[in-house]
Amino acid sequence: MDVLATRPRAILCDVDGVVRHRDTTLAKTIEDDHGLPNGSIAKAALAPDLLQQAVTGRLDEHEWLSQATDRLAEVPAARQRAAAALAEWARPLGTVDHTVLGMLATVAQTVPVALLSNGTTRLESDLQDLGVTNVLGTLINSARIGHAKPSEEIYRAAAERLGVPLDQCLLIDDTQSYVDGARRIGMPAVLYSGHESLRRVLAAVPNPEKAGGAHS
Repeated sequence: MDVLATRPRAILCDVDGVVRHRDTTLAKTIEDDHGLPNGSIAKAALAPDLLQQAVTGRLDEHEWLSQATDRLAEVPAARQRAAAALAEWARPLGTVDHTVLGMLATVAQTVPVALLSNGTTRLESDLQDLGVTNVLGTLINSARIGHAKPSEEIYRAAAERLGVPLDQCLLIDDTQSYVDGARRIGMPAVLYSGHESLRRVLAAVPNPEKAGGAHS
């Protein structure tokens, strides 16, 4: 993660893989418990064509999981087992990285900070239940925008939402293709790689005490 040459006027931060983390071993455990082939949950639920519909709002959470169930169930008699496995997989909210959340909250005293995520229609309730939106209240969810990273439309919509020129926003994301997509249209972006590198990047934003108080 590079140290920035200029100070950003707004921060856009990814959710999953940065602020929130999920148990990557859960799917295998559930597959084993339900007698499903390893990798079958991801193959069904995260198939690019289906996931794209979910994160752009063309399918809501229930519709996405229902269609994933159809794909996971090899025969009609197996649908109940597939539905139970997917419900168990989708249920956990994940865990919050409070160190990252704290760093973003400090920066938010100086410049606008928003979460920018390729999420489903359930994302708002998840972050509310996890207490994230009590700290960072601005969420830009691809399912509500109708476009997902790395499309330029979602980056432009995010900058407009914050009222800051696109080239003065900074995207922090753990997916290289999303970082590349932002950079292609002139939005500074860095690849998240951990706490220490994030601290160095956020050092480009002035300390609120030195900046003379919170942003307006």
